[in-house]
Amino acid sequence: LVGYSGVGGTQAVPYVAGPASDRLGHLVIDRRLAGTDRAFLMRVAGDTMRARGVLDGDYVVVDPAGVADDGALVAARVGADQLVRSWSKRGDGYALVSGDGTEIAPRPGDDVTVLGT
Repeated sequence: LVGYSGVGGTQAVPYVAGPASDRLGHLVIDRRLAGTDRAFLMRVAGDTMRARGVLDGDYVVVDPAGVADDGALVAARVGADQLVRSWSKRGDGYALVSGDGTEIAPRPGDDVTVLGT
């Protein structure tokens, strides 16, 4: 990472000292961007959320303690797949909605877990 573009323009990301082999497989980000100590990064696969600005290969910060409001983006596990979708309240339940409007409306016993917002 060289920097990120924010409200005040591009900001430098501090250099992490130590051999490169110590940093392989790790991404260092400013804790202020993570939100909480339990937040984690998830890499997006596919372009189903392109309409919401989430593209294939993007990394998203997921807060497992976050509360999903109607229309919020959430990370979820559906079977073995991890997805980013919009949260939509549906009566007593909810649906996970892709950018093209395709819905996953879990029922009791389905293998669906919301990982965070």
